[in-house]
Amino acid sequence: MADSTTNLDLIQQSQAQKEVTANNLFDAFSSTALGGRRSSTTNGLTWGYYGGAYYTGSVYAKLANGTKTLTANATNYLEFNPSTGAVSVNTSSWTNGLIPWYKIVCGAATTTSYEDFRVGPAGTQGGGGSVITLKYLVEDSTNLTTAPTVAAGTKSWALFEGAKILTGANQSIAYGTSRNAGTYSMTWNIGSNTNYGISSTASQYCLAWGSQATISNGSYNISFGYNNQVAATQYGVAIGQSNVIPVSSSFCYAFGASNNIAGTPSHVYMFGYQNGAGGTCSYSFVSGEGHSLQHTYATISGRYGQTRRTGDRILANSRYGTTTGSCQQVESVLSTLTTSANPTELGMQGAPSNKFQLQTGYVYTFEGLVSAGDASGNCASWKISGCVKNIGGVVSAVGTPSVVSLGADAAASTWVFEIDPNSQFDALIMKITAVTGVKCMCILNTTEMTFL
Repeated sequence: MADSTTNLDLIQQSQAQKEVTANNLFDAFSSTALGGRRSSTTNGLTWGYYGGAYYTGSVYAKLANGTKTLTANATNYLEFNPSTGAVSVNTSSWTNGLIPWYKIVCGAATTTSYEDFRVGPAGTQGGGGSVITLKYLVEDSTNLTTAPTVAAGTKSWALFEGAKILTGANQSIAYGTSRNAGTYSMTWNIGSNTNYGISSTASQYCLAWGSQATISNGSYNISFGYNNQVAATQYGVAIGQSNVIPVSSSFCYAFGASNNIAGTPSHVYMFGYQNGAGGTCSYSFVSGEGHSLQHTYATISGRYGQTRRTGDRILANSRYGTTTGSCQQVESVLSTLTTSANPTELGMQGAPSNKFQLQTGYVYTFEGLVSAGDASGNCASWKISGCVKNIGGVVSAVGTPSVVSLGADAAASTWVFEIDPNSQFDALIMKITAVTGVKCMCILNTTEMTFL
């Protein structure tokens, strides 16, 4: 002990038979002598060692005192295999999976120096008692056992039988049964299912954690929970249950359950339950349940909403039958910059090709605010409202759409804003007629409802 008061039977100056007390004290520490240098049997190129008790990983066993023959003019590495009880020596390096004992430098006929390496998490005895035994602790690409599922990369750890560091991967951790890990990655899966984890050495800096959590491609990906599947090129995150991030996507995030991002999107954020994304749907945000995201720069919240135009902002809370997007509010921003005095069409992102499309079988009640102005500060504004419908590709107004001027400067008093329910394009088209260089935008709020 290192305490000032000891519980050991120490040698007293005045006592008789000091050698008995000393030997008894040494005997009490005999278990720590396993693998220690035995001077009485060490001579020349013969190295003697003490035996003792150790743990194989399943049973306790005893190793007898013994000797090993060293190689002349070489550095010898003396090691112990607790699984088999074998003591071995080589002149190459420490062997992964074996317990280091001594590093011994030999001359032509004698030992010239030696270093004791009998330290580490397993000590010299390989653990025991209630300690959880690691099935494999791997630190290079050498297979340590005949078990076919173990193939480790450098500086990697595979814990428990069947855990696998993919060949060529390095600095990785795999924990569980039949779990895989890639380079600079960690798999920590729980359960009896097989072939889950990180399945590609190209998958770097990844984390698969849970049960049936998989990462099959890419880097910087996270699969956390149950049955999540991530195959993103980079920065894919699936947290929860049964979420899917596809191949060739990037910066996509699914949180919740049964959210499925398809196609090749980027920067899609999905929260909730049973939401889906496909087509061109990058830079979009979804929260709630049962939504369908199909367009870029869109936002959906609530329940059972569906995008139908670029930049849609959808609010939904129900649907008719099983038709997603059949009962929702849509907020859109349309804009343009005139290049002549001719009528100029507004569109999403300022592009006339991005029209406010009208679904067949739907009725739309709309209201909007319009602002226009030029570089000289001449401005005009309008409030628009009305109702339109699309029956079998024939678009028509229900009543007369309203365009009410809210005010205009004198130089802008001749500017005209108009609404065109258009069957050719199945769209609600808005135009401004002004002079060259006029900016115009409309914030359009619409109820979008099926009447079929």
